[in-house]
Amino acid sequence: MTTQDEFEANPLASGPMLARFFGGFEVTVDGQPIPWVRRMDKRIFRFLLLAPDGKAARKELLDAFWAGQDETSASGSLRTACSNIRKAITLGSSPERVDQCFSTTGNAVCVNLDMINVDVRRYLAHISAGNTCYLTTDVQEALVHYKRALMIYSGPIGWGDEPEPWLESLGRECAAFRTTAIERIVRMFRDDRDTAQAIKYEMLLTDRHLRGMTAPGGTA
Repeated sequence: MTTQDEFEANPLASGPMLARFFGGFEVTVDGQPIPWVRRMDKRIFRFLLLAPDGKAARKELLDAFWAGQDETSASGSLRTACSNIRKAITLGSSPERVDQCFSTTGNAVCVNLDMINVDVRRYLAHISAGNTCYLTTDVQEALVHYKRALMIYSGPIGWGDEPEPWLESLGRECAAFRTTAIERIVRMFRDDRDTAQAIKYEMLLTDRHLRGMTAPGGTA
């Protein structure tokens, strides 16, 4: 659907909306969960959160969610879904928040990533930064980024949600990145002869699929 580099755009946005993929999908705005009108509305919004620049062409959405259906009928369903998304955000906050976070322009449907803190994007940004530091032997900075990434990973993507084939590959990729990060942290602590810390992180490897497993201490 997109690439890791594209996920890193606006990775640390700290707007009023928070989107959580790890451990089960949830979106809150001003601290309140969005009350989705229909499951399809939630699925489309989730798709947009992971789209490049938070934007998808209407045709891309029609192909993703209404493949094989009559175009006129599918287009009407998409318009209804967009209207429902706006209603849901308004019910969870205010009309002003809708315009800040969600829009339909021309042939595209968009979310404003500058206003939405998406955990997957933050996670992948820390993984990427950690990898860069690790490969350039800046191990202390690598350790910081890897730890922050592990704190964000609170469980597998898609936990408890309806299956989404287009999301499954990202979930596997994020899980693999987590394993690599832990292995590298363990290696760094072993090299520094900090056996106690190495053992703590080794334990995460055996429980890596458990919901709620995070790095020892704190949040990112």
